[in-house]
Amino acid sequence: MHPELQNSGSARYREDAVIGAHHHTHGLPITRQAEVLNISRGIVYYLPRPVSESDLAIMRQLDRLHLEYPLAGSRMLRGLFD
Repeated sequence: MHPELQNSGSARYREDAVIGAHHHTHGLPITRQAEVLNISRGIVYYLPRPVSESDLAIMRQLDRLHLEYPLAGSRMLRGLFD
């Protein structure tokens, strides 16, 4: 792993950032970079999908319920969900 990145943040995202930032400047193929960093090549190409407004509304409601009932499990939260 790159020495500057050893103690900062999530390893997966640090290593992805190294590949993303430098893969065009030194000629080392992405396959080899991923192998050296011990990560899946798919991580390099992954583009997150945007979250829909309806999903965000559901997540906000679940967060609110979980804060209101911190000991509630998934079954109880499901019963409380409007």
